[in-house]
Amino acid sequence: MADASISAPWGITKLPEYGSYSAMRSRCLSPTHHAYARYGGRGITICERWDSFAAFLEDMGPRPSPQHTIERRDNDGNYEPSNCYWATKAEQNGNRSICRMMPAFGETLSLSAWARKFGIGKELLHRRLADGLSLEDALRLPVREKRGGPSCAYRLARIEGGDAFQKARENLPQCRPVIAPDGKVWASATLAAEAYGRTQATVWAWCKRYQHGWRFA
Repeated sequence: MADASISAPWGITKLPEYGSYSAMRSRCLSPTHHAYARYGGRGITICERWDSFAAFLEDMGPRPSPQHTIERRDNDGNYEPSNCYWATKAEQNGNRSICRMMPAFGETLSLSAWARKFGIGKELLHRRLADGLSLEDALRLPVREKRGGPSCAYRLARIEGGDAFQKARENLPQCRPVIAPDGKVWASATLAAEAYGRTQATVWAWCKRYQHGWRFA
């Protein structure tokens, strides 16, 4: 096991970034640290490059403020340049929501682990859950609706249990047909937005409020 302590030139240890760096190493490498069980104890490691504080500082840059600490994009991932950034407590709390443990298909994983397993973006998965879908239904949904292929609604109808189809059709912009001001019916707010040079969010909001001639089919 690597040593949690790294010798540093005089004065370096007074840098705020070094305090964050040292705490990171203690969490992962020192079994006596109070948080070791949640980091090193469950397999979270630090990349070899960051055995050097200079390399760590080069990759992370200066700490933006005293409120910023090291955060990992994937909380099941390791401390390495591609997975770490400076974040405030509020930003970290937002990241924690995607890492809560949830059961599906007979096993329990974090949302980030489910996203990796099914090849879906974490943000997209989080949005689908916020739209009211169960985790299993959110994971079953196709990642992208291809033009010229079966509609999203058609594919959803094949998912066992009709409730998922109805719920998704009512709540997801990419699945609910809309009527434009000129009377043309579009299969989804997404396609209508592309055709009329608007954003999906704008078309969806107009349909919900019956504004500017837009409405749901």
